[in-house]
Amino acid sequence: MAIQIFRIVQALLNNSAQHSKAEKIEAFFRIEHGFLKINFSDNGVGFNIDSISHGMGLENIKNRVRLIKGELEFSSMIGNGVNYKITIPVDKKFE
Repeated sequence: MAIQIFRIVQALLNNSAQHSKAEKIEAFFRIEHGFLKINFSDNGVGFNIDSISHGMGLENIKNRVRLIKGELEFSSMIGNGVNYKITIPVDKKFE
């Protein structure tokens, strides 16, 4: 699972670096009630969710999150960057 989480974060960083023109990228990680919660955001150009092409970057992230039984939510608006919220179940021993 650790490798999948690493690859998810790597893909998020890669997407921001390649497409967002962001000046600031933030990633917060916390374990809470048996879940790893990742909040990732940038202050880049953003995108219109309804008209994005489903490129490999976003599809890769969705597939990896699904593979480890996680949930992905994201929001973006043109000119307002992007925000991803990922919730992944983890073993209680990590709390």
